[in-house]
Amino acid sequence: MAFRARTIGNTSLYKGENSAENAFTLVIGDNGCGKTQLLLDICNYYQMLYGELLNSESADISIIRREYFNQNYKWGAIEKAFGQQVPQKLICASTSQFEKFNENWRLKNDFVQGGYYAYIGSKPFIPDRLPSTRIASTALNQLLARDTYDTRKIQSLRQFLLSFGFDDVLKISLEPVFSIEEFDKVKNGDDSLALETQIALRNAYEHFELKDFNELNTLVAFIFEEPELLLCFGDSGVSLNSVDKNNQIPYSSRELADLLMSGLVSVADIETVNGQCFSKQGLSENARVRPLASRSSGEQCLFLLFLGIISSIDDNSLILIDEPEISLHPSWQQRFVEILNKSLNTYSGCHFVIATHSPLIVSDIAVKNCEILDMTEQVLTNASEHSFRSSDYHLATLFHNPGHSNEFLIKTAIYIFSKVKAVKKFETQDLEKLRMLNDQLSLLHKDDPVIELFEMLNEVYHKYG
Repeated sequence: MAFRARTIGNTSLYKGENSAENAFTLVIGDNGCGKTQLLLDICNYYQMLYGELLNSESADISIIRREYFNQNYKWGAIEKAFGQQVPQKLICASTSQFEKFNENWRLKNDFVQGGYYAYIGSKPFIPDRLPSTRIASTALNQLLARDTYDTRKIQSLRQFLLSFGFDDVLKISLEPVFSIEEFDKVKNGDDSLALETQIALRNAYEHFELKDFNELNTLVAFIFEEPELLLCFGDSGVSLNSVDKNNQIPYSSRELADLLMSGLVSVADIETVNGQCFSKQGLSENARVRPLASRSSGEQCLFLLFLGIISSIDDNSLILIDEPEISLHPSWQQRFVEILNKSLNTYSGCHFVIATHSPLIVSDIAVKNCEILDMTEQVLTNASEHSFRSSDYHLATLFHNPGHSNEFLIKTAIYIFSKVKAVKKFETQDLEKLRMLNDQLSLLHKDDPVIELFEMLNEVYHKYG
């Protein structure tokens, strides 16, 4: 079984087979052609569909929920009960400050661990808080909010972290959403709370009963005293370690997830740690700590995207990624799909829909099951037709923006010249290439020397054509 988002409205998203391997759709096109809106339409459709199915009378939700958490379920059986194909998880990810994904969407009777919908982005806006810490907070919540241990998730996360020199320990700084003075008022039942505190409490009450809320407040008191901890990704799962060797963390990883979900606590800072000894309490003397904020913007974006996606993904997920090329070095843009596929190859049946402006992301595609959707022309093609080609090729043929002195166009014209000179005629393939070149004329600047080359080639065609 594999999930594929085949169509949305009148737009075809994927035509390939339903293999167990993951599939990719790269969405390209001019500014204003609707790439971001397409991702939003896909997201809204599957949120609506899942909500309707979960609340329908056609499925015995209590049995499905019990079998899901007992891990005796098959998602195909759940889909059969629903009578519809739906992704097991819906993930929306972007590091752009202008992305438009929904920050929150949840159902009270949802049974998927961590929730059916996962948002990886910089919302909500928090004054004096870096976007990276906001994204990390939501990602860690997704990772920790699970009742069962997923070996693949930790393996994928460790593989990614180690591959890029981040190591498999993170130092996290937590911060309660309100001041210690406001917290004392909450504990004492004082009604003279600041407006921000009232809003935070109201949001927390949406997720937790009073008893659970009071238990979380006990943990918040500890975080005021010791806000830092080590998050260690080992063979046995995620473990929490105190930075101070004389102290212990009094809460579990799941309780930390509850704190983050409640909004009573957020991630204030995140640092990578190299050389940490797992077997010792506290931060190792020889450990090297480096703030995430001190790394390049490209490293931060890559780290946060993968931390969020790996933390959220399950088999048969639908993952929507908007403009992943932001701040990425060209070599990482070129390898982005490959890195994504390699890091998540233990998961199966997933469909990644990626909206991008980068010709480098589509220039070196080596993965199977990849298709390219040109929103400008409304054409869906197999990526194998365009793989391992130059950026100038993609700029001219896919992005409809050849730029100045496009090398692909020049080489194509020279190839036709040399061939026709030898055989004294235009063959079918030559004519197809000539038509393609002439189609580019309207896209070229009037001073582009390529225009003169095309004109010369057309004169040759009138002579031998």
